[in-house]
Amino acid sequence: MNARADDQTAAEAAGCAAWPAGIEQLPEAAFYAAWLARVCTALPGARAGVVVVGPAEQGPFAPQAFWPHADGGAPQLADVAEQALVSRTAVVAELPPLPQGAAASGAELGLALPLLVERQLLGVVAVAVAQPLARPAEQLLDALRWDMAWLQLHLQQGLGRQDDGQAQRLMLALDQVAALLADQPFDEAARGFVTELATQLGCDRVSIGVRRGQRVRPLALSHSAELVRRTSLAQALGEAMDEAFDQKAVIRLPAEPGDEALVSRAHALLAEGGCVLSVPFQGSDGFAGVLCFERSASQPFSAADVALGQSLAAMAGRVLALKHRSERPLPLQVVHAAKTQAQRLLGPGHITRKLLVLGTLAAVVFFSLFTVTYRVSAPSTLEGEVRRTVAAPFDGFVTQAGVRAGDVVKAGAVLAQLDDRDLRLERLKWAAQYAQYQKQQQEAVAGRDRAKALISQAQFEQALAQVNLIDEQLSRAVVRAPFAGVIVKGDLSQTLGSAVRRGDMLFEITPLAGYRVVVEVDERDIEDVAVGQKGQLLLAAIADQPLPFTVTRLTSVTTARDGRNFFRIEGLLAAPGERLRPGMEGVGKIEVGERRLIWVWTHRLMHWLRLFAWTWLP
Repeated sequence: MNARADDQTAAEAAGCAAWPAGIEQLPEAAFYAAWLARVCTALPGARAGVVVVGPAEQGPFAPQAFWPHADGGAPQLADVAEQALVSRTAVVAELPPLPQGAAASGAELGLALPLLVERQLLGVVAVAVAQPLARPAEQLLDALRWDMAWLQLHLQQGLGRQDDGQAQRLMLALDQVAALLADQPFDEAARGFVTELATQLGCDRVSIGVRRGQRVRPLALSHSAELVRRTSLAQALGEAMDEAFDQKAVIRLPAEPGDEALVSRAHALLAEGGCVLSVPFQGSDGFAGVLCFERSASQPFSAADVALGQSLAAMAGRVLALKHRSERPLPLQVVHAAKTQAQRLLGPGHITRKLLVLGTLAAVVFFSLFTVTYRVSAPSTLEGEVRRTVAAPFDGFVTQAGVRAGDVVKAGAVLAQLDDRDLRLERLKWAAQYAQYQKQQQEAVAGRDRAKALISQAQFEQALAQVNLIDEQLSRAVVRAPFAGVIVKGDLSQTLGSAVRRGDMLFEITPLAGYRVVVEVDERDIEDVAVGQKGQLLLAAIADQPLPFTVTRLTSVTTARDGRNFFRIEGLLAAPGERLRPGMEGVGKIEVGERRLIWVWTHRLMHWLRLFAWTWLP
């Protein structure tokens, strides 16, 4: 295998050396024709041949030379050449007979080899040879491969020149973009840009125009400090730029073979026998302007110049368009943005945007017409309808405390007990004096001493009153619940033995049968609340059961919290339950009436806007 490769390399080198000097300087068409004639003449039994070449990998691939007839004559090779292009390998196949009327040439075999340069497909070479073959097909393919060395070398050099040209164009475009990105106003940057292009590309004049509405307005001219818009030159430039802009295509005058047929009347008037190249460029929202290059008739624009102009327009033109737009006054920018959005909305495409706008409009209409029951929401607390204070009946000490806050008690249940030993001793004292005065009174009556009898009777009654008072105090030494309810305040279990004074609060108790709802309504919503309105209370401890209530009182008492004022609104529960306890908190909602849904969602914002406007407006 290695020996064969060495032989092939040597033969290829020998074949290359056999080619006449200077053939590589021939034009493309002459080079392909000379090469194909040389190959087919040297190939035994060759009847026809074709060279197909195109842009690397992408095509389209077109015939560049035929043999033996320069104007064609190898239609039978089309299929085999196509197979080699698709498979990227050598193809050997029998060719179909020529159509009726063509000169009979006998059976033929098609040989096709793809043109691969640096693993890039650039075309195919196909040759028709007569059968029976003078040599085996494999030998004919090897000979054809050796002769393809010149063609591959030529194409490789062309790729290198193309890459160099592209690199130069890219570097020039990047240099111009870097200069444009400097902190310069648009007018100064545009003039410097076109002047530099005119110098670098050898142009007599380079100009740039930017779209204004449906027209392109020239804004900068090379080697000129200012462009007078009403001169004939500015009008001619504007018409030529409009011509390229309207057709959204590059216009080259004079046109070269293969150029697209376009309207170029304004370009012809601008050129006046010279050469003109107009390249439109795009901005962020479509085509934004045109670059126009002018030269003398002796320097027509080549395909490389067109490619360079397109590169400059694609990169530098977009930067100029953005810079020009950013320097416009703010009102114009707002108008342009609104116009652009309107065009996107009303024009073709942008289906998602249209659906979103239609959906938003439909939602606004729906929410503007649909009404719901508006309810004012506010933090709420549950309180007992009656709260009774149990106070100390006399000065003493706590000896027993059986309940604490949160306990549910029955009527008459013992809440606490005070020390009554001092009272009992006091009662004994007064009971003894009562007996003594009673005896003295009896003796005075027996002795008919009326004055002493009256004094003793008064002392007797005084002692009796003290005994009755002490008996009443002793009966209160045991503190009992005045009614069935729940203890909401008071815990003496931690202060047993401590002294209490008469009237000190020992417990607070509230009944379980009656509760009232306290709703703290924000001052922004107080105007919507009235006595008699219905509402519902959802407690945090009983979140599965809303409790209905009725507003019974609007108070002027306010509470400041988080920078806002809240009014105290009282309501009465319709059906108190056994699970309720005073102090429970939740959220209450008071039904105000029917309101539009959009008002429900936006009335707070409108309220804030009115206050803000009132604050700042004179």
